[in-house]
Amino acid sequence: MLRENLNNDGDGSFLRNDALQNLLGIEFLAQLLSEARDELLPRLVDMISERARDISTDDDVDEYFDDLASTIYILEEFFKDDEDSMPFVDDADSYLRDTISEIRIKREELELEKEEPERDDDDRDDDYEYYRSSPSTPSASRAVNPFAPDDVSIFDDIDEGD
Repeated sequence: MLRENLNNDGDGSFLRNDALQNLLGIEFLAQLLSEARDELLPRLVDMISERARDISTDDDVDEYFDDLASTIYILEEFFKDDEDSMPFVDDADSYLRDTISEIRIKREELELEKEEPERDDDDRDDDYEYYRSSPSTPSASRAVNPFAPDDVSIFDDIDEGD
C-alpha cells in the first residue's frame, strides 16, 4: 500500500514519520526509495500536470498540491546527494511552483472578467448617439483651415454645385 501511494499517487507523506521509517526498516525503506527513483521521479512533472488539469475553481491551490509539494520536499531530502535524481526533483519543484503561480494568475483574470460589465450592442448604440449628438466646434474646422470663417460648412462646395 505504501509503495502504491508513493509511486502511483506521489504521496510520500509517510516518509516524514520517523517512527514509521524505523518500523519499516532500513532495507524496505531503501527499496522504496530505489523504486521511487526509478518510477516516481521521472513522472513527477506529468503528475503535477495531470493534477493541474483536474483542479476545480473551488479548490484551494496550496492545499490541492500540498501532498505533491510535501513529497517533493521529502524526496529532495532523501536524494540530496544523488546527482542523477536531483535534476528530476528540481524540475518537479520548479514546475510545481510555476503551475501554482499560473493557476493563481488565471483565477485572478477570471475574477476580473466577472467584475467587468459586459458590453452589448445596446451600449455601442449609446456611444454612437453620444458622438452623433455632440456639437461640432468651430475649432475643429479651424484646425483644418485656420482661415475658414465660423459659418462655413465643409459641404458648402458640394452644395454650391447644385
